[in-house]
Amino acid sequence: MVDKNAEKNEPYLGVEMKGGGLKVTSVMRDSPAYNDGLNVNDEILQIDGSRPEDITKFIATKKIGDIIEVKVRRDGLEKKYNVTLRRNPNKSYVIEGLPNQSKEQMELYKKWLYL
Repeated sequence: MVDKNAEKNEPYLGVEMKGGGLKVTSVMRDSPAYNDGLNVNDEILQIDGSRPEDITKFIATKKIGDIIEVKVRRDGLEKKYNVTLRRNPNKSYVIEGLPNQSKEQMELYKKWLYL
């Protein structure tokens, strides 16, 4: 098993917004958003003074360690949070065959994966 994300060094905020809106529907535990104060049901109004249409694409333009200012509406009040972006901790495992497999290893690999 190999983690496809092990070599990636992309910034991570740690929120999800369903339906294409800017309302936070999920905050991942111990993510930058979680640690720096964002909550479920926050409506993101601005990041660094602009209103991004796609949060993921906006975050991708930043670097790990960048501090972004996130302006949200929570319970009718506007609040600002400084969030420090970190490396994406998510894992994405794939199963790969060993290089130079023996015939027995190849058979076991195919049997195990129902190939």
